[in-house]
Amino acid sequence: MGKINYAWLLLICAIPAAHSEAMDYATLAAADGQSVTFLAQISPHPEQHPTGLLDRYDPKTHTLQHQHETYAVLNANDPQIVLASPQALACKDALDITGTAHLIVLGGEANTKNSYRRVWVAVSSYLCR
Repeated sequence: MGKINYAWLLLICAIPAAHSEAMDYATLAAADGQSVTFLAQISPHPEQHPTGLLDRYDPKTHTLQHQHETYAVLNANDPQIVLASPQALACKDALDITGTAHLIVLGGEANTKNSYRRVWVAVSSYLCR
């Protein structure tokens, strides 16, 4: 029996099985709390978004868990989304994302300065295109 190359096995498990399909913002927002796989573009002009993501203390390892935030768009007409990951995403343009969608709603009357509603995704795996 041949040897198993565990490095390749880990790499295969971390990559989505196939290129993902485009998804629109409304569909992603409706998937709040669900696992999603979609195609996104790294945003050339990141905005600032209140995601509520902070470094979190892990009592098991006694370390801070840092969340990297990458700003992306699904298409030119949709708002930006935030891709949150334990490591910085090393892509320069398009990427396939698998993760859990979360809808941040801070309230306020719709279409006013006090309203805020945006999607962020907790990334479990990604693949640069």
